[in-house]
Amino acid sequence: MTGTLWAVGAATVLFAGGVSYAMTRRYGWGAALSVPLLALVAVIAMQWQNQGLGVEDGLRLVRAALVFSAPILLGSAAGIAIARLRRG
Repeated sequence: MTGTLWAVGAATVLFAGGVSYAMTRRYGWGAALSVPLLALVAVIAMQWQNQGLGVEDGLRLVRAALVFSAPILLGSAAGIAIARLRRG
């Protein structure tokens, strides 16, 4: 089970990196970074409102969302960094 989880995480990092690389080359690093961050904020806000959470439970939701979105954010950062290095 752990191997499958690592494989899914690695595939997510590679996919997010590829998308961010392409977006950085075409639109710049700001647009490439805004897509995953705005999606993360939107998902957290919708779940927070849908579940009717208080502040303490909402912060637990934010922490869990950041842990589970780490591969996407890591892949996005790597894709942006590689695109900027190749451009410069």
